[in-house]
Amino acid sequence: MTDGRPDLYRSQRYGLTAGIYLLDARSFRDQDLPGVGNITDPTLIGGFIAKTFDAGKSSIRTMLGRRQLARLKADLMAAQKDNVTWKFVVLPEPIQNLGVLGASDRYEGYASERSELLGFIDDQAIKNVVFIAADIHGTLINDLTYQRREDVLTALATSGNPLVAPQRTTSAFEITTGSVAFDPAFGDAVTRLLAFVPGGQVILDQLLSSVKVTSLDEFKQLPTSVKNAAMQGLIDQQLERLGYSPIGLQDNSLIKATLKQGSNAALFSFGWTRFYIEPDNHILKITTYGIEPYTAQNLANNSAEVNSRQPEIVSQLLVSPQN
Repeated sequence: MTDGRPDLYRSQRYGLTAGIYLLDARSFRDQDLPGVGNITDPTLIGGFIAKTFDAGKSSIRTMLGRRQLARLKADLMAAQKDNVTWKFVVLPEPIQNLGVLGASDRYEGYASERSELLGFIDDQAIKNVVFIAADIHGTLINDLTYQRREDVLTALATSGNPLVAPQRTTSAFEITTGSVAFDPAFGDAVTRLLAFVPGGQVILDQLLSSVKVTSLDEFKQLPTSVKNAAMQGLIDQQLERLGYSPIGLQDNSLIKATLKQGSNAALFSFGWTRFYIEPDNHILKITTYGIEPYTAQNLANNSAEVNSRQPEIVSQLLVSPQN
């Protein structure tokens, strides 16, 4: 038991090849912050980010709880000391920065603790850490940068803008895994949401304009690859405005990765991701398979056609371990 609640934290070693650390991100988390009232308002965005870093507070908000976070740190340190190659940290919600839309429920909404965890991995030089997350029903591969809390608080005190605090690079990265069959997939969920949230229509119009269509119905008829590229471009645009790293593993000497097929984002498909470690050189192969998404109505109207859809590789990444 942990703090009177069931202990759901799990860890498993696979020799010196890999360790898996499965986190409970629900039982001990503090209350989510209210979302941003208008996702295009810089003042509201800055105020929200300041709150995620617990500006004006002596203690920090937690997603994992202090005891669980301490256990994870200890396990990562032990794995590094024992020369375990890959360390897979599995959590329900993404730790990568994706912007303020829906951020309250992600680790992004608990930025102080996020900064502490990524800073620990960075400061202790823990190599080959891969976060695996779910929840958003799409695949996004991204390196992980962070701002130190003290830098953000200093930036707030001197300029009033938390975004001017420097972003620090780490050797860790994350992949979110899409759902096998949950409607809507990430891309469709985002387009629906943008139509209703304050300021969302402006961003939605930018998406439609980027592929030269005038309505969401027209957008839905586009090829999946076109929609996927447009949505990734839209996400990158929002991340750039916040000073965050765009989707994908950037030109980062700390991560030696090669995208062999597809892209770093698979946002309009159902599918799954396979992780395979080459036995001779411990290269990590991350392969995401997908099919065209379908609704319950599609399945009811033409189950034979839906059942005949064959999965294809929509993304494949090879990552060499750091020595």
